[in-house]
Amino acid sequence: MEQRLRSSQDNLDQMERAHKSYGRSRWELLTPQDKKSVMQRGWENALDERRGVAGISLVKGRFDCVKCLHAHVAHYLAQVAEWEEESQDGGECKRDDLNLVG
Repeated sequence: MEQRLRSSQDNLDQMERAHKSYGRSRWELLTPQDKKSVMQRGWENALDERRGVAGISLVKGRFDCVKCLHAHVAHYLAQVAEWEEESQDGGECKRDDLNLVG
């Protein structure tokens, strides 16, 4: 899998987008009080947008490895579930919407 990932800049770009999306989503799920608590404890480096799927450091810029495939799958499925909920609320979920990292 990592060989295929490294075989194309498009694949690497897609992996980078997935990691950044994950980091943003994780941070945005925290309440303001949670964020304050995290920052008071000095944990922001572990929980903010500088960490991607499964805690991979985005500062190092290494998007050419897969640490925990199950974490990528879980992130993807959570996004699909959100889109399904949106479609039930009157929005429309199309096949193209399922490209998480595009």
